[in-house]
Amino acid sequence: MLLLFIEYYDNNCLIQKVKNISIYLENNVLLHKICKRYEISKRII
Repeated sequence: MLLLFIEYYDNNCLIQKVKNISIYLENNVLLHKICKRYEISKRII
């Protein structure tokens, strides 16, 4: 099981913190368009 934790800030729509970079979220494209401050916790089996 892999834990993905991403802190996303609206600052220039950049990702501040990325853990487990080996697996990148495809939703990133969506996140870039949303550009809002929130945290995403995803569990991948």
